[in-house]
Amino acid sequence: MDVSGWISHYAAWSKNKIALRYLNTEITYGELETYVSRLAATLAIDLNVAPGDRVAFLGLNSPEHIKLFFACARIGAIWVPLNARMTVEQHRIFIADSEPKLLIAEHEYGQHARSYLSESPDTKLLLLKSENTDASESTGTEFLKLGTEKRKWNGDIPDKTPVMIAYTSGTTGKPKGAVHTNESFAAAAANSSLLFGFNSHSETLTHAPLFHIGAIAIQTLPSLYAGASVTIHRQVDPSLILSDILKYKITNIGAIPPVSRALFNDPGWETADLSSMKTAMTGSTRVAIEHIDRCQERGIPLVQTYGMTEAIPPILIVPVEQVESRKGSLGLPVPYCEVRLVDDQMNDVGPGETGEMLLRGPLVIKEYSNNPNANHDAFVDGWFRTGDAAHQDEEGFFYMDDRIKEIIIVGSSNVYPADLERVLDSSDAIAECAVIARHEDEFGEVPIVFIIPKTGHALKNQRSWNFFNKASPPTNIRMKSTSSTNFQELHWAKSTKANCEQCRATRGIPKWRRAFVVPATNQQQIVPNQPLPLNLAENVASDKTCLRYSPLGWSGVVRVVEVVVNHIG
Repeated sequence: MDVSGWISHYAAWSKNKIALRYLNTEITYGELETYVSRLAATLAIDLNVAPGDRVAFLGLNSPEHIKLFFACARIGAIWVPLNARMTVEQHRIFIADSEPKLLIAEHEYGQHARSYLSESPDTKLLLLKSENTDASESTGTEFLKLGTEKRKWNGDIPDKTPVMIAYTSGTTGKPKGAVHTNESFAAAAANSSLLFGFNSHSETLTHAPLFHIGAIAIQTLPSLYAGASVTIHRQVDPSLILSDILKYKITNIGAIPPVSRALFNDPGWETADLSSMKTAMTGSTRVAIEHIDRCQERGIPLVQTYGMTEAIPPILIVPVEQVESRKGSLGLPVPYCEVRLVDDQMNDVGPGETGEMLLRGPLVIKEYSNNPNANHDAFVDGWFRTGDAAHQDEEGFFYMDDRIKEIIIVGSSNVYPADLERVLDSSDAIAECAVIARHEDEFGEVPIVFIIPKTGHALKNQRSWNFFNKASPPTNIRMKSTSSTNFQELHWAKSTKANCEQCRATRGIPKWRRAFVVPATNQQQIVPNQPLPLNLAENVASDKTCLRYSPLGWSGVVRVVEVVVNHIG
């Protein structure tokens, strides 16, 4: 049966209970059911959306995400949330891949949507009206209008019917649309309700983008599954979060590292009344011990979780009562997911040994949409390969060791080095470039860009940034100093005087992307495709004049190391 039955159930049991708060609006379960039933009927009858059709949504946080998700579930359609931070070019690729019958967008994204739908004539665009919509904007624009018919829940939709496609790739290569089913979200809701203790008295605050799987699936939907109330913030606002915790007696929030750091830096953090809080959830990237300690000082357990777009989090979780004693751990497996660690031959590894994490169970995606190659690579005998390397201790707790996939997680966003390198490679001023990850407290990881200029070209930071701003297709990279928030910061290394301490490989840089520099006087000690000698690794910062190392030989300053370097860090 489909998950919209949750809303139908509580509309019958407690129709006057507040389901959603947004800005100055409160929506009861009864009102939410009425809206979902009318929207479902409008989609099916007036807009001819059939089971299996895709319905995309573009906008920031609002109740419309929730309403559309449940309406799609009720008629067997598939909700495709688009990342509102992405560029026109990226959306064009996702629209071409998902082929939605309908795109519903907030009115301020209307022009953005029109610019890429010109190449998708079969996708109909409907905008949402708002109080800011004026008559001039309405000319030639079609808005979503609800009909009077209602589509009541009847439980006929099978559990394994797809209900969401969440895109998890950048603009290079075939997009990867993770397909989740009603069963996925039902299992995730049961998991979170059990692990976080959600019930009808819970008050959840959602501020993270609802187009991310974590924001909608870890706490928002499970809260509605439990009959709780959810307060939705349009974007992250630390001061508003703190004031609403007091105002609505919030019991649960998400606090991934960028958010928790913003809360700590808010002037009201030390004095805010947080007595209603039971848990704060964190994850998506490495979590600083300092964050756990600072929350604990305010009486809030900061619960570490692990999950991914392809496997609805939490997959691993540190029990609330062990948050203090298990700092740095990803936790234990949740009830609805099996977890294994295997070596390169798919053999299980023992305690203390590093292996790739494999997952199996209803929380894992059904498949990647329209991508047989990705499905072939991702699934082995029914197990999903995460691309993350970890180990277990003797008591079964998991700890992250490395990342095998070529991906950098900035806050909660996936950044693909190939996307950044593609933009840099298009410049006539750059001979070679490489992008790697570096640990950073604010975002967990940030990309670092290493550049070797062509002869006669001198690169400065600002000019390098222009590569991203003027790229075709555009790339959603912004400097940290701009008004845009939650975008990755790039750190630049000069071509002839690289700082060895900054550029050398350190723990936290994945082995597949480790770059390092070595003194020119020691180049004879390097053997291609072999680990860096330990004595050289220990003295790597002894000289400021550096060369790059790769299986192809020497030139320039720094290049991605294509060999596994086990002796560094």
